Amino acid sequence: MVRELAALVEEMAVMLARSMGDATGVLQVGYHDRFTGVRLYDREGRAWQGELVDDGDQIDAVVNALAQDQTGVAMELRFGPAGTYEFRYTLGLRTLSPARVVGDQQFRYPHHPLAVRSVATTPEPGDTDPAVLAEVGGLVDEFVRRYEQLKGRPPQFAPGHSEAEIAAAEARIGLRLPEDLRALYRLVHDDDAEHGLLGCQSLLPLDEVVRHYLDSELGAWGWNDDLFGPVRVVHDAAPYGRIRRMSRNVRWITVATDRACNWCAIDLDPAPDGTSGQLFVYGRDYDESVGYVAESVTAILSEVVTALQAGEVEDEYPDEEYLGLPDQIGAAIEVDGSAVLNLANTSLAAAVADLAAPSHVQKLYLHDGDRSDLAELATLPQLRQLAIQTAQAVELTIPRTVPLESLSVRADAIDLTPLAGHPTLWDLEIANATHPVTITPLLDMPALVRLDLSTVTVPDLTLVAQLPNLRVLVLNQAQWHQLHETGAMPPHLAAAEMTGQQTLPDAVAWVSTLTPRAWASSLPTITGRVQVVQGS
Repeated sequence: MVRELAALVEEMAVMLARSMGDATGVLQVGYHDRFTGVRLYDREGRAWQGELVDDGDQIDAVVNALAQDQTGVAMELRFGPAGTYEFRYTLGLRTLSPARVVGDQQFRYPHHPLAVRSVATTPEPGDTDPAVLAEVGGLVDEFVRRYEQLKGRPPQFAPGHSEAEIAAAEARIGLRLPEDLRALYRLVHDDDAEHGLLGCQSLLPLDEVVRHYLDSELGAWGWNDDLFGPVRVVHDAAPYGRIRRMSRNVRWITVATDRACNWCAIDLDPAPDGTSGQLFVYGRDYDESVGYVAESVTAILSEVVTALQAGEVEDEYPDEEYLGLPDQIGAAIEVDGSAVLNLANTSLAAAVADLAAPSHVQKLYLHDGDRSDLAELATLPQLRQLAIQTAQAVELTIPRTVPLESLSVRADAIDLTPLAGHPTLWDLEIANATHPVTITPLLDMPALVRLDLSTVTVPDLTLVAQLPNLRVLVLNQAQWHQLHETGAMPPHLAAAEMTGQQTLPDAVAWVSTLTPRAWASSLPTITGRVQVVQGS
């Protein structure tokens, strides 16, 4: 292994020398959860943005040799005089520049539950309800008849499943499927050919439903559970109150796809205003929330049949299987929950009053404000994320009726006093202040879980050790050093980040101040020498 790794490292060093030539300086790589992040710096420490020879495939080869089942890999290759190089790596650290580490793999942000079943579950026994089977059968028969009229041929559905086959699939999942979905699987095997049976959604084969549920973490969606991911706050899906505000749920089962990197799931654990068996979509086009589709499989089938009966079909491609049904059938109800307000020439009150749908705003960006009073946000009952950019000063008097969870403030002057006692704010970033920021008010913020102070001067920084529920902390290298030297490290951190550019030894030393780790005690090192030649 060591000899093979040394050979791979040498190939990587040669590739970097050919790519960067005389500018060759430092390579830093972080790997986590199948994602590789690469940073390159020239000899002066400046970011290098050139193109790598062979697309940098040699970097992937080294990562693959090291990663295997590790939760994180960080590595660094530094060039010295005359083409000499030193390669170091560690298993456990996720990234470099910034350095990030997760100490508690079980911790999740609010509304990001762990995907586990507390007890083994056994689906309710029994065959599909005959009345539901008859209703769904009538809808499928009508679809087939109308399809054949339009296309001149019937849809090529493979035969459906037996009751025993459906029960076996449910036993593997641990949940009984809704009666109308069971009925649909009794009648058709799948709609991989995209005939349009469920509108823009294509029914997955039953074995793929099982595999999709079991092969990854339990529950659908779950795209944004990473503690360092860009999406932390889970938004409500409209219509509000039907789908639980969660990043995943073990009672969500993916059953269809639009073949465009979005997936459709049934919900067996609805919110109070929802219906068991309702459908929603998630995937590439959905970041902060899922998208509500319909109350049931039957509802979508009915909508498809109604459209066919009304002649609402544009069959532009008669030789293809898909029907040109209205785009909204099977698609999510679209509600834009984000708004951007530029306050350069208006007041916050006037800008909020001009919002087209204030009751739907869940994420708000404020730009170029002079002095803004956040009390004007009282008319935004769904606001959960607020980002204030390039402000001179801001009054953080957020109405307690606004369920704000995440606040990012970038302003010259920042006074945190009005935040004391805020009941729902758990994610706070303070940045770009030209004056010191006192964090004493944060001691009275019981919900605060994540805090980023990495770009501001904090005279009472050691108070972070007294924040009762702080689990994720982002600071710069000097701030972390201050906490270590004063014995004020927060005692219950689940994850931490050190911003800025740092060496791998510096990052590993920082991790060791957070908690003792076996992989932080030494850094395996490989040295060598290559000829620095500009190549292509």
